[in-house]
Amino acid sequence: MKADQKIIEQFIFSLKKHFSNSVKTHLKNNVLEIKAANTSLRLFFFKEQPEINSSDNSALYIALDQMAVKENQLISIIQSKLQLNKKVFARKCLVKKINSPEAKVFLNKYHFMGYAQSAYHIGLFLNDELISVAAFSKGRKMNRLNAEQRSFEMVRYCSKDGLTITGGLSRLLKYFIDDKKPGDIMTYIDKQFGGGKSYLKYGFKIHSEKEKQTFLVNKNTFERIPFAAAFDKKVFYKTENCGNLKLVYKVE
Repeated sequence: MKADQKIIEQFIFSLKKHFSNSVKTHLKNNVLEIKAANTSLRLFFFKEQPEINSSDNSALYIALDQMAVKENQLISIIQSKLQLNKKVFARKCLVKKINSPEAKVFLNKYHFMGYAQSAYHIGLFLNDELISVAAFSKGRKMNRLNAEQRSFEMVRYCSKDGLTITGGLSRLLKYFIDDKKPGDIMTYIDKQFGGGKSYLKYGFKIHSEKEKQTFLVNKNTFERIPFAAAFDKKVFYKTENCGNLKLVYKVE
């Protein structure tokens, strides 16, 4: 427990250092309340099983192992939810295709899950600087579509730390739709970080919900591996994610 508490204390220290005097914090029973000028957020720290209240938009659930190895990405998410990001308008940006190595570097740096194998990569540029990336799969046949239509998955989407790009998702999706003429586009939303408000606003619909997944976490490296019923409790402990939402956008 002392080791767990040390991780939480280090994470809170890094939060305070990052935000300086722009936020106020209060920790009670492993729940950290953060207050900024325009909004507030509650961080629920957990080790094994997150107890999610999906209707609470001011809540963020953070696993112990994530605090240990993904501190920068988590702080970026928190900053965005506190509405402390710099705002950029997508209409002032250039949209164009980028190659896989360029997308990989960007996504490994800024996306919480890092890079994933994808077929198509599109970037949003401001003054020649890459500030947002969307990655898509190849097209697949789906029974819900006509025979000649294909469904594509948006595998990854993220922006540079510290930026909120108004209309960014819309511009990237429009570029992809104009280029590939998909029947629909699907994506998965991690419930740990919200219900996909920006996607629903664009026109995505909730298709289904994926149950929580169980993982094993290495106590020394905090690496997650697939769960196995028989494991060494001296080396690993069990944890769960928060489940995912599958969203689908039907292209008209």
